Amino acid sequence: MQRKYAVKKPKRRLLFPWWTKIIAYILSFCFAGVSLFFVVIKGIEFGDEKVKKWVTSLLFSFLTSILLTQPIQTVLVAFFFVIVFRKYDESLDNELDPDDKGESMNKMYDYSKFKSKSDQKMSKYANSTELKILQDAELEAARKQRLKQVKVWDALREIFIYFVFLCIMFSVCYTNNGSQSYQYQNMIKKTFEPKFKNIDEFWSWSMEKLTLGLRAGNWYNSDPPHHLAGFLNDKISRMLGYATFRQVRVKKNSCDVNNQFKSQISFCNDDLNVINYEDKNFGFKWSSYNESFKPEHGAQEIYQAFQYRDSSSLETFPLFGAYNSYLGDGYVYELRGRRQFLRGNISQLQQMNWIDRQTRAVIVEFSAYNPNLNLIVAASILVEILPSGNILTTARFDPLNIFNEIKSDSHVLRLILNAIYMLFITFFMIKQIIIIIKGGLKSYLGQFWNYIEWALIICSWTAFGIFIYRLTKAYEILDFFKKTKGYGYLMLQRLNYWNQMLTIFVALSATFGTLKFLKLFRFNNKIYAIANTLKFSIKKLLGFSLVFIVIWFAFVQLIYLFYYEKLWSYYTLFSTATTSFQIMLGKFDSSSIIRESEYMGPLIFSVYNIIIVLILLNLFISIVCDAFEEVRQDIEAKENEIEIVDYFMEQLGRFFGSGQKSDLSNVSSNDYVENYQHLPKKIDHLLNVISESADQNQKFMAKEEEI
Repeated sequence: MQRKYAVKKPKRRLLFPWWTKIIAYILSFCFAGVSLFFVVIKGIEFGDEKVKKWVTSLLFSFLTSILLTQPIQTVLVAFFFVIVFRKYDESLDNELDPDDKGESMNKMYDYSKFKSKSDQKMSKYANSTELKILQDAELEAARKQRLKQVKVWDALREIFIYFVFLCIMFSVCYTNNGSQSYQYQNMIKKTFEPKFKNIDEFWSWSMEKLTLGLRAGNWYNSDPPHHLAGFLNDKISRMLGYATFRQVRVKKNSCDVNNQFKSQISFCNDDLNVINYEDKNFGFKWSSYNESFKPEHGAQEIYQAFQYRDSSSLETFPLFGAYNSYLGDGYVYELRGRRQFLRGNISQLQQMNWIDRQTRAVIVEFSAYNPNLNLIVAASILVEILPSGNILTTARFDPLNIFNEIKSDSHVLRLILNAIYMLFITFFMIKQIIIIIKGGLKSYLGQFWNYIEWALIICSWTAFGIFIYRLTKAYEILDFFKKTKGYGYLMLQRLNYWNQMLTIFVALSATFGTLKFLKLFRFNNKIYAIANTLKFSIKKLLGFSLVFIVIWFAFVQLIYLFYYEKLWSYYTLFSTATTSFQIMLGKFDSSSIIRESEYMGPLIFSVYNIIIVLILLNLFISIVCDAFEEVRQDIEAKENEIEIVDYFMEQLGRFFGSGQKSDLSNVSSNDYVENYQHLPKKIDHLLNVISESADQNQKFMAKEEEI
C-alpha cells in the first residue's frame, strides 16, 4: 500500500559551490579587459576615421540586434519548438495503476512542481531519515540570521550600484572643462593683463600691449608671419571674430552743482544708474549728431564708435564689476585691421576724447581658439572709471570647452557617459515618485535625504538642458566661422554666461551626489552620528543663531560706519561682513585698524574678539558637543543594524574552517526543514492507517458472514 501511494522524489541537481561564481566573474572581467586592450591597440593602428566608422557600425548592430533581430528570432524559434518538437510530459503521470482512485490525491500533494527557488535549495535535505522541527527560539534565531544576510547583500548591492554611478558622475563632471584650461587662460592673462592707474596709461596699454597681443608679429628671425592673419601673437590661437571696445556713459550734467560753486564749476556727472544712462547718437568728439553727415573714407570705424548700439544687436549680457554693474549696450569701436592701422585709430580716439568725464566704464572683449587644446578663451577686461576719478580694473579670461563633444579623441565616449548618467538620474527620479505615491507626500517631506535626492535630480536635469544648449551653440559657431572665415562679429558673452551656469550646476550635482553616498551608511550608527548630532541640536542652534546674527551684525555696522572712508576692506557693507568673518577665523591683519585709529581701533577689535570669538563661538561649540554626547550615549546603547565587515569576516572564517560558530551552531543544517515538507510522509502514514482499518473491517465482515 505504501508503494502504491509513493511520491516521486525530485532529482537532485548537480550544482557548483557558490564561490565558483566569483571566479567566473573574475575570469570574465579579465577576458573583457584583455579584449579591450587589443581593441584599443588595433584602434590606434587603424586611425581615427576607421575607428569612428567601426564604433558607429558596432553600436548600430548592437541596437538593431537587441531591438529587432533577437526578439523576432526568439519568437520564431519558440513557435517552431512548440509546434514541431512538443512532447507529452510523462513526468506528470505517477507510477500507479490506471484504476487507482488515489491518482487525484497524488497530484494534489505533488508539491515539488510548485517550489520556489529557496525551496529547491532545501529539497536536498528531504532524504533525511529523521526530520526535526525547529523550536521557537531556534526558528527566531534562524529568521534573524537570514534577515541579516538579506540586508547585508541588499546594502552591498546598493553601495556597488551607487559607486558605479559616482564613477560615471565624476567622469562627466571632471571632463566638463579641459585639463589644460587653467594653463591656457593663464597664458592669455599674462599677455593682456591690464596694469594702469589712469586714462593716459590705458591708452598706452591699448596701443602697445593690446594691439601687440591681438596681431601676429614677426618670427624670431624677423620673417613675416605668412598665413597667420587673424592669429594672436602667440601664433597658435586664432581669433574668433574681432576685438571690441565698448563704452558705458552717463548723461551730461546728470547732477546739480552746489550754488556756491556754480561760478567756478560748470559740470557735474553723477554715478551710473538706470535713470542717467546715456543712449543717444553723437558725432565726432561727442558733438551733436547729424544724420546727413558722412565721414571720410577710413574714418567710418571711428565715427561708428560714437553711435549707440543696444544689447540685442551686440548679443551681450549685463556685466558685473568691482564697483557697479553695467548693461550690455553702449558705444562700440571694432578693432579690425592691421596692427599699425589699429594704433592709428586708437590714437585718433584718444585725440577726440572718446573717454571723457561722462565715461563710467570701458569693456575690452575678444575670444580666441587654440586648435592644439580644442579650447576657446573668452576675454573680458573691464575698466571702471569712478566719479571720484579712480580707476578699477577687472579682467576675466574664461575657458570654453564646447567642442569636445563634437570633435575630440573621446567625444563618443563622453556622449555615452552623459547618456548613462542621465539614465541613472531618470531612474532615481522615477524611484522617488514611486516612493511619494506609496508612502504619501507628508511622510516623504519629513525625510532629509529626500531633499538631497531632488536637489541632485534638479541640478542634473538643469545641467543637461544647458549642455544641450551649449552643444547647439557650438555647431552654430562652427557654421558661422566657416561662412565668415573667422572675420565676422562673434560675441561669446552669452554663451560664456551659460557655460558658467553649467559649471555651477555640475559642481552642485557632484556635491549632492557625494553627500548622498553618506545615506548608504545609514545602518552604521557611528558613521551616521554627525547627521544625528545636527538633528538633535537643530532647535537649539536656530535659537542661538538668531542671537548670534543680531550681535554680529551690530558689530558689522559699527566697524563699517567707522572705517568705510578709510580702509578698502570696509569700503562696502558686504566687504565689511566678509572681513569680520575673517577676523573670527583668525585670518586678519589688525595693524591697519590700529594704524587708522590709535585708540578706537584696538578697543573695537578687542571687544569684537571677546564677545564674538571667545563667548559666542564657544557657546556654539558647547551646544554641538552636548548634542554629540547624547548621540554617542544613544549609539552605545544600540547595536548596528548591519555590520558588513564583521559579517564578511565571519563568512570568510567559515570558508577556511577557522571562523566562529553562529547563533545556530547547535542546530544541524540537516535538521532545518520547512513544516510542509513533512506533508508527504504524514499523508503516507494516514493512508496506511486507512488501509489497515479497511483490512480489519474486511476481516471482521468475513467473520460475521461465517457466523
